Order: sequence, then structure tokens, then C-alpha cells
Amino acid sequence: MPGIVREALIARVGLVRLQADPAASGRLRVRLLAAFRKGGATISEAAGAYTALTGLGITGTPSEMKLLADRLTAAGATVLLTPR
Repeated sequence: MPGIVREALIARVGLVRLQADPAASGRLRVRLLAAFRKGGATISEAAGAYTALTGLGITGTPSEMKLLADRLTAAGATVLLTPR
């Protein structure tokens, strides 16, 4: 999505944070990395996304994070979406 469109969307709907518990996600690491890769991330990007997910969280628009949450849940993760 073009940057200007994304900025307008964020101004309208805000951001949410997607997080997963590190202890519960540890045994699913490979499956979650695969979910990030399936979404188009490089190996390095997938590893960074996993670290963010199990740390401070990943921030994005509600639609972006809902889509990612659905993919990660399908891979077995339990995730939490919170307004930012």
C-alpha cells in the first residue's frame, strides 16, 4: 500500500500491537518462522519478526495485524491484539 494511503489509514483507525507469549511460542518457533516466510519475509526478516512478536510486539494497522494474527493462530500460536 502506498505510504500516503497507509498514513491516512493510521490517522483514521490507529495502530494495534500483536504479541505472543515467549514461553508458549518457543516450541512453535519453526512453525511461526514458516508463517512469516509464507507471508513473504526473508529468513532474516522472519527471525526479526519472531523476536519482535515474542518481545515488545509487532505494530500495524488493525487489518494488517488481524491478518497476521490469523496466520500465526493457524500455525498454532496464541496471540494478543491490543490498541496502541
